Amino acid sequence: MNTLQAEDSAQKEKRVACTLAFVLAGFACSLVLAAALTTPFGAHPDESFHALTAGFYKTCWLPPAANDPRVIPFLHPDYGRSYLLVTPPKLVYLLAAKFARVIEGAAVDFNMGLRLFNVALFVILCAVVLHRARDGMGVLFLMLTPQLWYIFSCFNGDALAFFLAFLTAVQLGYPDSLVGRYLDPATRRTGPGGGVVLGVLLGLSVLAKPHYYVVLAFVAAYAAGLVWAVPPCGRAAQLRKWLFVAAIACAVVLPVLACDLAINGPDKARAVSHLREAHAADGYKPSQMGTPEAFWGQAMKARGVGLAEVLWERHWLKTSYESFTGVYGNMDLYGPAAGYVAQGCLFLALAAAAVFAVRRRRLSRRKLALLLAGVGFASLVILQSLGRSWMFDFQAQGRYWLPILPILLLTWLGVMGPGAARWPCRFAVAAFVLGACSFIVVCLGRLAA
Repeated sequence: MNTLQAEDSAQKEKRVACTLAFVLAGFACSLVLAAALTTPFGAHPDESFHALTAGFYKTCWLPPAANDPRVIPFLHPDYGRSYLLVTPPKLVYLLAAKFARVIEGAAVDFNMGLRLFNVALFVILCAVVLHRARDGMGVLFLMLTPQLWYIFSCFNGDALAFFLAFLTAVQLGYPDSLVGRYLDPATRRTGPGGGVVLGVLLGLSVLAKPHYYVVLAFVAAYAAGLVWAVPPCGRAAQLRKWLFVAAIACAVVLPVLACDLAINGPDKARAVSHLREAHAADGYKPSQMGTPEAFWGQAMKARGVGLAEVLWERHWLKTSYESFTGVYGNMDLYGPAAGYVAQGCLFLALAAAAVFAVRRRRLSRRKLALLLAGVGFASLVILQSLGRSWMFDFQAQGRYWLPILPILLLTWLGVMGPGAARWPCRFAVAAFVLGACSFIVVCLGRLAA
């Protein structure tokens, strides 16, 4: 009788978690759509410049050469560079532009079409996670911070990269997913579908945003752990599966790199540097980097600025954290200070609850190694953001911390397995409620037209 009651209770908790996940995801999608439809275009970090870049692909399919005169109108007025010329090329501008052209009409202009591209990504992401993650944990990782909803409500280069990284974590973390079944060492004769899906996701991630390469590195470490966990007699078969995934990823990336090389030749970096030197504003030219003439936020390390000054005197840590938990507009619309403190307390409580849940289980060496790797790579995301601000361009923006979420999701699923843990879920829901209040009051309340 006790066993039956326990099973019935577990099923009831699972149904409640699933229902709650649907409600939270639906509400978050509504907030994202409302912000996309009501906030002024260009009132978000670099949105106008991102849209300008996508505008090139209204009629074009291939990126321009660095010496192409058509590039000049697409250069940033300060930095003298263009997202059209990054290496490797970013596919988000091509994809978003073609999407916007398809839906462009009387009620939707091109710029709104670009925003709706990101809104569609968030809706698809929630739908896929809800379908796959019946325990609700996958959805809760999308509900922890309103800054995530914010990047999907405007047009930028971050949303697609997060979309791909999170889908990769879901596909790898749930054993019953297409990728999970493909990688299961017990099923040697599975079809290649899961390998193709994973390879495409990884390949597109390479072409999305360099800040998310930490996620790719973590996936590589995760793959090595999976191969090592297989008994020696089965490692060759598991390794062949991962080599197939790598081949698919290369099949996605290499044609784009080859096209870029054919258009620009081997001296693209030099041509881009010359372009910046000619068109960048004073203080942003490459020849001024590391000199007193450079803008204060450029190459701070080369000018002798200490790391402590970046962290504390320039408020990098404080500003990055607050942005990660919800700063809107052009990084100038803040909520009450108490809200950021409360959000931090909830994050600490969530971390403590997760640690307690993990300690209740006796972890194998492989799972312990995965836990340490996940925490390490999540920390590396923050260190990467700090290093970029110190050595290249000061950008204290919490959106650069968002790769932490897919890393921690995959870590949790790999260590604990699918299944909602009660107290972590409660703190995650509390974080959602607080984040939703911030988004409604500060973003929609003060920014919406």
